[in-house]
Amino acid sequence: MKGASKAMLAIWLIACVACGAWLYRNLSVTTDLTVFLPPSATPIQRVLVGQLRDGVASRLILIAIEGAPEAALAHASTTLADRLRASGRFSLVSNGDVHALERERALLFEYRYVLSPAISPERFSVAGLRSALRENLELLSSPAGAFIRPLLPADPTGEMRELARLMMPEGAPGRRQGVWFSHDGKRALLIAETRAAGFDVEGQRRAIQSIRDAFAGIQPKGARMALSGPGVFASQVRATIESEAWRLAALATVLVIAILFAVYRSAATVAVSMLPVATGLLVGVTAVSLGFGAVHGITLGFGATLIGEAIDYPSYLFTQSAVDERLDATLARIGSTLRLAVLSTVFGALAMALSSFQGLAQLGVLTIMGATAAGLTTRFVLPAIVPAAFAPLRARAAPFDLSMLAPSRGSARWLVVF
Repeated sequence: MKGASKAMLAIWLIACVACGAWLYRNLSVTTDLTVFLPPSATPIQRVLVGQLRDGVASRLILIAIEGAPEAALAHASTTLADRLRASGRFSLVSNGDVHALERERALLFEYRYVLSPAISPERFSVAGLRSALRENLELLSSPAGAFIRPLLPADPTGEMRELARLMMPEGAPGRRQGVWFSHDGKRALLIAETRAAGFDVEGQRRAIQSIRDAFAGIQPKGARMALSGPGVFASQVRATIESEAWRLAALATVLVIAILFAVYRSAATVAVSMLPVATGLLVGVTAVSLGFGAVHGITLGFGATLIGEAIDYPSYLFTQSAVDERLDATLARIGSTLRLAVLSTVFGALAMALSSFQGLAQLGVLTIMGATAAGLTTRFVLPAIVPAAFAPLRARAAPFDLSMLAPSRGSARWLVVF
């Protein structure tokens, strides 16, 4: 092995070890789907994206339990709410049980004068206070008096009543046996606010799984649970995308290896052909991690598309190698073709790398750096690894005449027309 070849091999090994060490210590995989949204240009758009990422609505999970008698559903609702509060994954769990909202009620009472829409200077005038106290006197003599009496000394103007009216619209769910039910009484309803942010799809998935596990331990006979909410949809979408991406990537890898083995009929040649692919993926993922701080899970899944590009580079080398020709001599002969293949991929992915969508930019950077690393590995590393006497088997001819697939002159004319 020449000194230059040894140097190239050493540089390649150091680069691979450095990239592997960096990823081992610093790789962070995110599932934030908002990276595939355009950047916010206005304050309203920034608020909207912020709410999508971490707003209350993005963290809500709606729960419905059905398929059992009303008493069993009410008991399941209460038990499930208690278990979810104890899990620590939720900042709020509510099923309509007023006794379980003491902390929230105390917070509302503390800020009642800030939140009440009825606050005005006139409300604290002599006439305003007289009117409020007269209303309180009427309520004390009604069935609601038991709820009004403890609040009256500290809330003479009745701001808590105003907040209650505001927070209980006409479409609010009904209450049966102390918990929320649908209007037809067939479903017990709960609402849970996760501690995990809306963009944290993995955190949402864990919260959803904790709900399913808690329900499995108390499930009444014949009862079913249905979940809905942004986190549920995001978790399902992420799982579908990742499973499809990894499944197709695995299938593509197997097919590529099978084709290479059928062509070369040599496990050693196939193994050497995979080195540029592995190097490209390692360098590409490291570049994305360094440039963006985290790698999106979808980027990792679709990063396997590098296989279709990077596997071509050693194929150019092995299929164009003449009998008894050294690989470095073959590279000198086809070097311009290899450079063109790498550059066409790099410039083709440049549009994605410059995209304002962070998710597409990650895919572009992964492709550019991966293709470049795979091309350099083919050009400088393979000749240093492969022995001088290495001679890959010639590619097998197709088992049938490909000219049979060519259209005849008459059919070709119709093909052009269509």
